[in-house]
Amino acid sequence: MNLEEYERMNSFEVVNWWWVGKRDLIGKTLGKLVNHQPLILDIGCGTGSNLRSWESHGEVLGLDNSPQALSFCRMKGNTNLLKGDAAVLPFRDNTFEVIIALDMLEHMEKDEDTVREFFRVCRPGGHLLLTVPALMFLWSQHDMALHHKRRYSRNQLESLVSRGGFRIERMSFWNLALLLPAAVYRTLGNLNPPRVARSDDLRLPGPLNTMLKLVLSIENRLILKGMNLPLGITLFAVCRKG
Repeated sequence: MNLEEYERMNSFEVVNWWWVGKRDLIGKTLGKLVNHQPLILDIGCGTGSNLRSWESHGEVLGLDNSPQALSFCRMKGNTNLLKGDAAVLPFRDNTFEVIIALDMLEHMEKDEDTVREFFRVCRPGGHLLLTVPALMFLWSQHDMALHHKRRYSRNQLESLVSRGGFRIERMSFWNLALLLPAAVYRTLGNLNPPRVARSDDLRLPGPLNTMLKLVLSIENRLILKGMNLPLGITLFAVCRKG
């Protein structure tokens, strides 16, 4: 991503409904999976707000290939950081009990090789928590601005993770409530694209932001109780090694 998108991410991710909702889902999933302090690797850690959330669940290492992203992480007080390539992870086999990869596989040229790297550094019995953008009919200027290579169907993600060696424990769509508005907005945007692609991240009025956080908290509650949503803007998966 370019510097402008990292700056927007850095300013949004603490309070924005989408970031808050995703952190809530992943954090509560971590709470269900682990009852000790595991070694956690956040691959593609971005600008750092997520790292602070995972620290209550274990020892966290953030990895990203962007110096700009890691600079924002340090500004937030994160110090356990490493610049590196997700496709060639600089760690020994069987190092981490939990690997978190949120909205980063879609950036990789060879996503299957990347998942195999996740498998290699994950300990037997360890978990991989994934989110990816879903459904190619939602492809838009947003994806171009963020340098995405693809969006995923459920079958594509299931096949990718299984070929990489993991066993899927849970897979659900996420952000169902905004699927239709997003589809309409992005379709209209594709009909008259701007000169320079830009992400959909917008600073919303406080009441609307609060309402959307509530909507996602309800979805999160349903998913955490075992419901798999049939459609959504994002796919969420819990995977296990061995």
